[in-house]
Amino acid sequence: MNGLISDCGKYVAENKDREGWYDVSTLKEPYRIEGKKTMGYELGEQFGGKLPDVILYPTGGGVGLIGMCKAFDEMQEMGWIWRRAAAHGCRPG
Repeated sequence: MNGLISDCGKYVAENKDREGWYDVSTLKEPYRIEGKKTMGYELGEQFGGKLPDVILYPTGGGVGLIGMCKAFDEMQEMGWIWRRAAAHGCRPG
């Protein structure tokens, strides 16, 4: 399809029910953020529960950053880390 990604998203939203499609775009499906949490848990493990002050993460739709922050919240709640890292997304290019 010619156009911008937003044009494609609009097309999918308008036609998914009629075509029997399932919309898996950013933040539209239930498991992507849960999968992205793995990055946060890996950082917690690899840094021995002492996260760096700042984590810079190249982001597109932001789901990876959301997942890592969710993991940090969960780890802090369980007492695995004592403070969260400041996570900042940056758009490549």
